Amino acid sequence: MANRNSTNNNTSNNGGKALSITDTASYDWRHYLKAHPTCKGVPPWCFEHVPLHKEWQHIGVKGYKLEVALTSEELPKYCDVQDENAVFWIANAVKFCGFMAKVVYDGAEHIPKASRDQLSSRWINFVNEAKRVGYTTMHSYSIMPPKCMETDKLEDFDWRDYIFNKLVQKHSIPTIVTVNGELSAKYKSELVVGQSVEVLDRACISRMRLGEVIQLVGGRVHVRYWDSKTEVGKADFVCHERSPTIFPCGWSRTVGQEISAPVGYHSPILKDSTLQYLINYDNLPKINIMEGMKLEAVDPLNPSVISVATVRKVLNHGYFMATMDGQHTGAEKRKLAAFCYHLTSPLIFPCGYCEKRGLDLSLPKDYKGDLTKFTWDKYMEQTKSEALPIRGLRRDDTNNHGIKSGMKLEAVDIMEPHLICVASVTRVIGRLLKVSFDGWGEEYDQWMDVKSPDLFPMGWCEVNRYPLQYPPGTSKQPATTIIVSNGHNNNGH
Repeated sequence: MANRNSTNNNTSNNGGKALSITDTASYDWRHYLKAHPTCKGVPPWCFEHVPLHKEWQHIGVKGYKLEVALTSEELPKYCDVQDENAVFWIANAVKFCGFMAKVVYDGAEHIPKASRDQLSSRWINFVNEAKRVGYTTMHSYSIMPPKCMETDKLEDFDWRDYIFNKLVQKHSIPTIVTVNGELSAKYKSELVVGQSVEVLDRACISRMRLGEVIQLVGGRVHVRYWDSKTEVGKADFVCHERSPTIFPCGWSRTVGQEISAPVGYHSPILKDSTLQYLINYDNLPKINIMEGMKLEAVDPLNPSVISVATVRKVLNHGYFMATMDGQHTGAEKRKLAAFCYHLTSPLIFPCGYCEKRGLDLSLPKDYKGDLTKFTWDKYMEQTKSEALPIRGLRRDDTNNHGIKSGMKLEAVDIMEPHLICVASVTRVIGRLLKVSFDGWGEEYDQWMDVKSPDLFPMGWCEVNRYPLQYPPGTSKQPATTIIVSNGHNNNGH
């Protein structure tokens, strides 16, 4: 897959240097939202791995009174305050798209209708910019009406009395989710910089690799492989700490997975109390997994397709290795292309899943027969195999999660996992989402689970100061430089 890094941050072939996410210009949603007033974003409460997701239904409420800092262009002529973001005005939140919110300044009714929306409303990052009413008083900032309200008609207007009447019996952001009048969106990581972990080996997806956490940003983990100096261009791995590609030391030994580690690496056998997935497995119906069993799975090397797959090796605790049928010839190549799945993985499906839901199934190239008349019964008869019995393990396979086709979000490029891109949901099949990257063709689409930690609401990158990639063909707007310090960011761990 081609590199989608539109900011020239080429890390897939970077001469062995670390994957850098510093000093990179980031896409600004405000320009898009201003040009597309009907845009809908995936609500933050849909993302269980994102801070404030539980509270968002009480935070993202239309009509809340807020205090918002005026931009330099909005400062009134008589303002002599020099400090940036030190002059505020009262506003109402009237629309939400992810973490982004459209606000309208109080007093807008005094502006002519023809220019009212343009002059008195704008998009802000609600988490970063919305302040609880009283914030200016608490921090001794100034509160003044914006320049658009400096008209002859309002020259002698009593703004103090106006504000008082506007705020009577009105609600603002709940105090329970604010610290000193500001929203707090800190991610509390279970990892620490310098900790050793076992992660997917980018050079060989059939094994894990020992690494060290060198950076944490909003739950996203930057890992340096233990032997990074010996493999040019494959020194690092980036994922979310809730991803099924990162585990504590001892996971590989516990489940029987191959791992690349230094000679003498001795990891513990993990107990049920250490990893929740072991407890989950003990509560599952007992399933006899055998090599050669068939299933359907999202291709880890081409996540735009769902393929016919085969169990190649049975591991412990419900894990197994599988490959996509017909794509690799020879036992050694199939071994290197095997990917580790769990019985409860949301990206594996029982035989017949695609046909039942009207989805395209990528068929094996070595299928003996008419591909247009493929049937699982005939294929299993040819291969003398049987289906992996996971039909009863699909959970919450409904559309009651709040995500709809056409909604916007920010999504990780699975093939270049250090990149987060502007994306849209283009299809919803139960909990399975097809995510398309703006400006890229369908061949770059990704099938993703609704609870994937690689999906984020609009504005997440800005909140966490993580670079959001520009869609191809998008002109670079003036944007704040993304600065992520080594191991820390403004949101803590």
